[in-house]
Amino acid sequence: MVVPDHFFVPTARNLPVFPGRALSPGDTWSVNGEEVHDFRENFGIQEPYRIPFTAHYTFLGDKIWNEETFPAFSVSYRIFLEPGPVPGRVIPLRIQSASDQIVFWDAARGQAIAFEGHFRTILDLSDGQTWEYRGRAEAEVIEAPPMDREEMAREIAEEIAEIPDVTVRITDEGIVIALENIQFAPDSAILAQSELRKLDIVAEILKNYPDRDILVGGHTALAGTAAGRLQLSRERAASVANYLIGLNVRTPDRVIIRGFGAEQPIADNRTAAGMARNRRVEITILEN
Repeated sequence: MVVPDHFFVPTARNLPVFPGRALSPGDTWSVNGEEVHDFRENFGIQEPYRIPFTAHYTFLGDKIWNEETFPAFSVSYRIFLEPGPVPGRVIPLRIQSASDQIVFWDAARGQAIAFEGHFRTILDLSDGQTWEYRGRAEAEVIEAPPMDREEMAREIAEEIAEIPDVTVRITDEGIVIALENIQFAPDSAILAQSELRKLDIVAEILKNYPDRDILVGGHTALAGTAAGRLQLSRERAASVANYLIGLNVRTPDRVIIRGFGAEQPIADNRTAAGMARNRRVEITILEN
């Protein structure tokens, strides 16, 4: 994967790399890579922060993932870096990190099908603090068949026809179900009881498309400050998302939550009717 220099993601770069020869179980090889971190908010470093490492690989032969057999390899690397102080700024003086993964490879697709592993990173800061991040990670590639967007939109339009202030449209990301003029307690993310029936119906619609992840986006009318609108829109999107998760529509890892504030109006904010339409939550069934 070739990533432009100014991008902050993905964090690990130049992984995996193969040695260009036939491999047998137990074969090893090493290739240089780098981690790229976003230190803008915490440390005021505006450019992607690059940390080099050497990744060590071992071919493990065929392994089972999700009841299927794939060629697998381990990849591990260690980081120890002492960047040195910067006067007047709190920055990491010492960075220590360890990452260990097992990657399951789909030779037909030419890409990883899954990985599992664990990591640990310790930052010793110039103000005497020590930050530590540790955890386990697991991921799997799931390919859904292409959407028939026109047919899906037609089906959903029929099911929401009797619900007031709910519309459906096709976008580049997928199919959007928009709940316009959605009601919350004033200046809060507490859903009004009157909205729950709408969400119950939408939940049943979403269950018809279980292979698709969903995006829940919150939008506000043009009132208050930009920061306040953004925060409120995020909280309201989260409130709707959590209600849907509670109805077993999707697991939390398959729901994306975003707040857009008043940046994407669909009506004129100079009228009460327009502001009501702009106060909305949109649920996008994603193409994946």
